[in-house]
Amino acid sequence: MDKAKDDANDYMSAMKLMVKAPASTELIPGLGEQNFLLIRPESQKNQNALLVYSHGKLLTLGVQRKMTPDVKAAMVQVMRGILSKL
Repeated sequence: MDKAKDDANDYMSAMKLMVKAPASTELIPGLGEQNFLLIRPESQKNQNALLVYSHGKLLTLGVQRKMTPDVKAAMVQVMRGILSKL
């Protein structure tokens, strides 16, 4: 999805505002121009997502699995691979 930078900023801010406990967000340093990892617990069906804005693109990677350090690392690795092709 192509997004102007201001639109992407607005979208990312709006998405973060929609996150309600017990879900949480986490910044992944060095991944795109902006990003956040959305972590949803089992009570929210483990619907986790990594949202990244980079090179004028807004990318989302969703994983429906309990968040563990290995799952997080795999999501970041996949996203880095995608970003390297943009």
